[in-house]
Amino acid sequence: MKENLKNSLPTWYNDKTNNYHTILTDDIDSLLSCTILKEVMGWDIKEVFLLRQVANYSDIPIDVSAKTKNATVTEEIGVDFAKYQGKCFDNHITRFSEKDYKNEESINPNLIEDVTKKNYTEKYAGSTVLLLWSLYGLSKNMTDEAIMILLTIDSSFLGYYDDRYRPYIKHYLVDVLDLPEFYNCIERHTQEDFKRIRNKYHLNGKITLENGYLKTNIDIDKINDVLLWETAEVLEIKLPKEEFFVDKFFMSEIEDIYGLYAECDRDIIKKEQYCHALTRTNTVNYSIEIKEKDEVE
Repeated sequence: MKENLKNSLPTWYNDKTNNYHTILTDDIDSLLSCTILKEVMGWDIKEVFLLRQVANYSDIPIDVSAKTKNATVTEEIGVDFAKYQGKCFDNHITRFSEKDYKNEESINPNLIEDVTKKNYTEKYAGSTVLLLWSLYGLSKNMTDEAIMILLTIDSSFLGYYDDRYRPYIKHYLVDVLDLPEFYNCIERHTQEDFKRIRNKYHLNGKITLENGYLKTNIDIDKINDVLLWETAEVLEIKLPKEEFFVDKFFMSEIEDIYGLYAECDRDIIKKEQYCHALTRTNTVNYSIEIKEKDEVE
């Protein structure tokens, strides 16, 4: 990452004097990001936050958090979701306007660049993995196959093939994250090339919690075969083997905000949400804790 931008970030991302652990979500972006944080900072996955779960919990989709037995010993860091408060790495848009509340502990290119609902199309449309790859100065001298795996996560390549978004893809990869090699890789390939990579490694797979243990259909072994050879770091993706215990439930809400909310004093922002993000220009998703578990049982 460009040094002037790195200097503007909260310093906890490089803090080895305190004990932290990571919160994993349900996809490869979060899992590989947690792998990076384990390798570089020594932070283990001790919590999961799984979106829109149904089985065994509710007849309607809800969000579920689960922890290992010793998770409370260290402070948590959200990985690839926009916590309303507290430390997190993410890549979402969280503000309606520049006047809105800003989580000062969040590390997010869209906060760095002041992207809100008003300039939504100028957003960082890349992954949390690329954010961390840049922030911690990981390997750039890799084969196209390895770089394409990273670019396919969260479809970070996709905006390049639309004239409206190509300048912003280049801006973030080159000017913000200082990954010109990754941008050059996109220039050499077609959308079909990236779709082949997505299918080859099952990068659209999900992580689930079954009887207290994490499972996934992402082809972790194939990804490891590439990254362990191509990177200087020991980036071996592993799902935690510890048992996780469900401890909280959240209502997963989606609201249409078309044409509304020019000011920041709106009901949605005032709600006590755990996390929130604008998933489209006029759509906000947020999760609010269900205080009584009986409501979803």
